Amino acid sequence: MPSDDRSLRGEATGGISAMCDAYRDLDLRRIDVERRLLQMPERDARREPAWQELEALIAQLTTLVSELARVPSTTPAELRAKASVLHQALQPSIADPSIVGPDVLALASAVSAEACDLL
Repeated sequence: MPSDDRSLRGEATGGISAMCDAYRDLDLRRIDVERRLLQMPERDARREPAWQELEALIAQLTTLVSELARVPSTTPAELRAKASVLHQALQPSIADPSIVGPDVLALASAVSAEACDLL
């Protein structure tokens, strides 16, 4: 997936649905990197590049969640897609299950407000 901001916001690829698909793809990659990190010995030279990859993935996920919180849903299908991402974002992470950032809380607020408007 291209890493430019327009692609992350879905402007070039189809809006909310594309952003939700991108989130799921990035999250699967994040899970894979976390699993690899957990399997590597502590002094393995591959750990540093893996950590850098993980940090980049988390930054992209954060950007997507923030954008989803800002883009209003106009249909129940879009709202369902955003709710699915919110559900996934609230699942415990392999690396640190205690972190739910302000971006996820903003998405939760947006999804609940849009549910009231659309449903």
